[in-house]
Amino acid sequence: MGTALKIDSDKTLPIAVIGQTYRFNIIASGGVGFYRWEISGEGLPTGLVGSPVNCNEQNTCSYFSITGVPKKVGIYDFTLKIFSGQEQALKIFFITIQPPAVKITTTNLPNGKANYDYSSNIEAVGGTDTYHWSIVGTLPKGLRMESVPCPSFPCQGPLRIFGVPL
Repeated sequence: MGTALKIDSDKTLPIAVIGQTYRFNIIASGGVGFYRWEISGEGLPTGLVGSPVNCNEQNTCSYFSITGVPKKVGIYDFTLKIFSGQEQALKIFFITIQPPAVKITTTNLPNGKANYDYSSNIEAVGGTDTYHWSIVGTLPKGLRMESVPCPSFPCQGPLRIFGVPL
């Protein structure tokens, strides 16, 4: 008789990030060869799908692959069952979906001219909450900053630099 059937992968899956491709394979051991997999509970988060991989003619498969591009932040759980011969095993898995990191996308600001109006925005993407901008160092004399008002919450509007440089 072989070893007992079990799902070997850790119950906490690697973190996924909204908008980024995710791929993870859940593996098992024991039993009598290839496995039949079944997902239950609420299933996988929106944007991710699970499918058995490396299947034979009897539709028994060696591992279970989770792939896709997650859509919503949160901590999700699902139950995965595995069958081999007369044996079965199950494990509850957890996956955390995070927002992308905040990144400033503006790389250059236009040059200004002394004693002429100046206005330019600094843009960012990512995160899930309102942006709180600050400047490290000082702006040239005559310029100031403000967060551009947003029509909704959370506010992820740009930072505006404006004024008349001296």
